[in-house]
Amino acid sequence: MKSLVERVVGLQHEAGLRRRVPAYPDGLTEREVEILRFVASGRSNHKIADKLFISQHTVVRHVSNIFSKIGSSNRAEAPRTPPATTSLVAPSYPSRYA
Repeated sequence: MKSLVERVVGLQHEAGLRRRVPAYPDGLTEREVEILRFVASGRSNHKIADKLFISQHTVVRHVSNIFSKIGSSNRAEAPRTPPATTSLVAPSYPSRYA
């Protein structure tokens, strides 16, 4: 007997449903974009962790992944590195944790 996950995936495939592909450039996830906004606003890892209710270690890992994906080497450079200069970090972009 197939597992529940296998059955759901099979039904989705039959229905023609596919996973949603994120609309963010460079393969950034929604969470990484959220953290990039905080980095661009000058918040520390500690403050980001408190705001998002995650550990500082998780923030450090996300920031490292972001830098790798956008080709940045530090926090000061990240907001100025494309695509960070686009609407991803613009203050007018809505955020769940403003």
